[in-house]
Amino acid sequence: DPFALLTSSSRGTLFGCEQLRRLLGKAKVGLETALQAAGTTVDAGAGSSSQDVVASPSRRPAVSGDGWGDDDLDLGAAGDGWGDDDLDLGAVVAEVPPVAPQSSAEEPESEGVMRFRELLRRVLRQSGRLSVFHGLASKNGSEVSQNCPLVWAEFREMDEASLLHLARRLAAQEHIAALEALFAEESSTLRSNWQAILHALPETAEVAAIANVLPAPDRPGQDVPICLGDAGIAWYLERARTIVDRTGVCRLALELLRHGIHCAVGCTQADEPELMAVNLPAAPEAALNSLPSLPQLYGMFRLCVEYDKYSEATYEDQLDSGWPSDEAPPAQSLMPMVEFCELAPGERARLALRRSRPTTVVSDAQTWVMATCLEHCALGRSASSSSQSPTAGVRLAAACEAAA
Repeated sequence: DPFALLTSSSRGTLFGCEQLRRLLGKAKVGLETALQAAGTTVDAGAGSSSQDVVASPSRRPAVSGDGWGDDDLDLGAAGDGWGDDDLDLGAVVAEVPPVAPQSSAEEPESEGVMRFRELLRRVLRQSGRLSVFHGLASKNGSEVSQNCPLVWAEFREMDEASLLHLARRLAAQEHIAALEALFAEESSTLRSNWQAILHALPETAEVAAIANVLPAPDRPGQDVPICLGDAGIAWYLERARTIVDRTGVCRLALELLRHGIHCAVGCTQADEPELMAVNLPAAPEAALNSLPSLPQLYGMFRLCVEYDKYSEATYEDQLDSGWPSDEAPPAQSLMPMVEFCELAPGERARLALRRSRPTTVVSDAQTWVMATCLEHCALGRSASSSSQSPTAGVRLAAACEAAA
């Protein structure tokens, strides 16, 4: 029973997928044959995205008695899973004798032809879903059956609303491999709702773990689930602010912004560089022209670095006042990020560097410049002038707020 195998061990899941692949291949060939015998074109419509998965069984020669030959496979057997009226190719072909091609496009199809066309559409849709299921079983061992909320009996014919719900569940539980495979197979449905899906990702998720489903430019030879545009940049801005507001972990926000910047400029990210502005790549003119809001990513990176430095100084002040080192400082001791971003650049620097001493002020100032200066990024007046303009920080914060 292939359906029972799909809920068993990893090895059983793979075997069950192969059984179903052959069954679907047999059904596809039989349905196409029946439609051709009726003198109509074979067009399954929506859901036919997996033609290579349901390749003709002739690619795998049948062995007599192996359960997969024409004499062994009874497509009309009761309980085959193809609807209330079990699939019986012979009976329906008999109902639909060969006829000449229709002379008028408006002439209605017979009930038998319509029934077969719908069954073929379902076969192709289930074949596409099976490729997702098989890919997950191959990559992740027993994850499909034990941890991943992907159940074949439900997944094989989900409607769009159910698919969206499933994608959000996968995101919330950080089943990224499953989510990536789902995006690849159901792109037309999921890409239009990508923001709702990515919103379900936990704020504590490590960027390296979720990188494959984050917005990225659609370049030749690369198949990305979500294309990066101004909407994608707005998502990065909102996500970074949300991470800081809800977790206080500026590192996660900085890693996310760094990832978005590297994706936007088409630059390969170095291995674990320090989270400082000096390590960010310069923005090519082509990237700035195609993504007018790209400077805001750099600006938000700077604001997060400054807020991180301010948070560290505030925490050290709390320790000096006698606060236990194994307890988080009180929330009221820290200015919210949105208020911090509204301050002038000089005031933000004063708060972040207030613990500097005469013996450390030079090194602290050098570190501050390396951590926050964006002049080398060639962003133009909108971002590089922020070190001189007292309103640049406010503009960048307003841009981040507009994405919320």
